[in-house]
Amino acid sequence: LNNKYSKRICEEINNWIIENPFLYGINWVEGIEVGIRSINWVITFDLISKTSSIDNVLDSFVETLYLHGYYLEENLSDKWITNNNHIIAELAGLAFIGNFFKNYSFGQKWFNFALDNLILELENQVMDDGFIWESSTGYHKFVTEMIYLVERLASKENDPRSKVLKKILDPMLIALHYSIKPNGDICRIGDSDDAVVLKFSNNTNFPDFLNSASISYSDDNLFFGKEHSEYSFWINGYSVVPKETNKEQFKVFSDSGLIFYNNILNGEKFWCCFNAGNQHEKYLGAGHRHADILSLNVNLNGNDLIVDSGTYKYFDSKVIRDYFKGTIAHSTTNIRNKSQIKFKERFETSLKYNAISKITFIDKENYKVTAEHDGYVKDFSTILERNISFSEKVEIIDSSRSSNNNQTNVNLVIPFDVKTEIINDNCVILNDLFEIIIKTENVKTRIYDSFLSKSYGVLRKCKIVQFTSADKQIKTDLKIRNN
Repeated sequence: LNNKYSKRICEEINNWIIENPFLYGINWVEGIEVGIRSINWVITFDLISKTSSIDNVLDSFVETLYLHGYYLEENLSDKWITNNNHIIAELAGLAFIGNFFKNYSFGQKWFNFALDNLILELENQVMDDGFIWESSTGYHKFVTEMIYLVERLASKENDPRSKVLKKILDPMLIALHYSIKPNGDICRIGDSDDAVVLKFSNNTNFPDFLNSASISYSDDNLFFGKEHSEYSFWINGYSVVPKETNKEQFKVFSDSGLIFYNNILNGEKFWCCFNAGNQHEKYLGAGHRHADILSLNVNLNGNDLIVDSGTYKYFDSKVIRDYFKGTIAHSTTNIRNKSQIKFKERFETSLKYNAISKITFIDKENYKVTAEHDGYVKDFSTILERNISFSEKVEIIDSSRSSNNNQTNVNLVIPFDVKTEIINDNCVILNDLFEIIIKTENVKTRIYDSFLSKSYGVLRKCKIVQFTSADKQIKTDLKIRNN
C-alpha cells in the first residue's frame, strides 16, 4: 500500500481513538456500529500492517480493538424472541476480532463463540427461501454481505464451520441476486438505512460484493453490472468485467412472498417485483416491515417506473415515519386511503394491528400468482386480493371480498422524473412507452404530488397515480406500447 495512504489511514485511526474514549460518546452506543467498525479495522490492518506508518498507532490500535471485542461480548443484542441484523453484525465483528487475536486464548474463545452463535442466529433468522425474516431487502443485502465476509474469514482459517456458513449463504446470495433491478440497484422492500459493511461505492443500493462472491465461489450466476468491481479488487486481489447472467423469468420466494419476473417484451427489458408479504405469522412483528402487501415495483430498460416510496428517516416526526411505512406510500391497493397495518411504535409491529397475507395460487409454468391479506377485516370487513398474470403484458385483477361497498384505491408510486400523462380515467402513459390501462368502467383517476426517498435521509418529490372505484374488482393491464 502506498505510504501516503497508509499514513492517512493511521492518522484517521489515531484521531478516532483519541476522540472516542472507551464507552464515551455516540460511537459506543450501538453494538451494530461497534461490530461494523471492527470488521473494517481488521481488514484495514491487513493492508497497513507491513508499512512503517503502523508503528505510531499499533499499541493503541491493538488495545482499542481488544476493547471492541470486550464490548461486543458483554453487550449482544439478544433480548428479542427472534433477534435481528444487530446481533449478526455484533457476532460478525467479534469473529473478526477473535481471529485477529487468534494467538491468545481469549481470541480463540471469541472466534469460536462468534461462529457458533452466528450459525444459531442464521438458522433462526434466514428463511428456507434464502431471505431474512425482517421483510426488508435492504437489510437482507446488509446481512448477506456480513455472512459472506465471515465465511471467507472462516474458510481462510480452514475452519469446518465455513461449510455450514456457505450452505446458509448460498440461498441468501441467490435471493439477493434476484432482487437486483436492471439498473444494478436492489429493489426497496421494507426499511433501509443504506447499511453496508465495506463501503467501496457511494451507491449503497448496489451490492458489489456479489461480484466478489462470484470470483470467490467460481459462480458466474452471481455476476451483475458492466464494470470492474472495486470490492473484488480489495477482497479477491483482482477484478473481472461481469458477465451477463440469465435469471429464471419467473422466480417465486415462497417464504418472503417475493415474486420476480424479468423478460424482454417488445424488445424492451422488463423487470417486476410483486410483494405478496411474508408468509409466516411468527415474523409479522418485524420492526423494519412496511404496510406494503400486494405491492409492485416495475423497471423498464433500467429506469424505475413504479416504485416503493422508501424509508426516509427513522427518528424524524412519527407522522412522517408512519407515512413512509404506510400503505398509501406503496404501489398497492388500499381502502379509503387507510393503512393495512397500524404502526403504534417506530419499530414494533403489534400483531393486534397487523395484516396476515397468503399466497393462494401459483402457476410457475404460466407465470401466474394470486395473494390476499386481511389487513382491512377489522375496520372494513374486507379481504383484498391481487391476481397477477405475466406474459407479453402484466394483467392485474384487484378484488375486494366484502358484503360492504367500500371505496377501493389502486395506488402507483411514480418517480417525479417519469413523464406521466393521463389520457383519460382508464389510461395513463409513462415515458411515452409504458401504458397503464384500467379495464374497469366505473373508475376515477387522479395524480397527486407526494415524496419518496431513494437514499436514507434524502427526500425527493414523486407522483402517485390513484385509481378509485366502488366496484368489487379493478382490472389493470401494464404493457409496453407498440411502436
